[in-house]
Amino acid sequence: MNHGSRRYERVASRISELIEHGTLRPGERVPSVRRYSEQEEVSISTVMQAYRL
Repeated sequence: MNHGSRRYERVASRISELIEHGTLRPGERVPSVRRYSEQEEVSISTVMQAYRL
């Protein structure tokens, strides 16, 4: 992962990786913003930005 990227871009990339590896299936709901922010230890606004990408 590129550490020069914005945090929300890194979160979005991580979600893409989960889909690519089959942890999250295409069409499956992603975790709630609050749950994912706690899980990844990032702010709610960061997750919201990532989910918008």
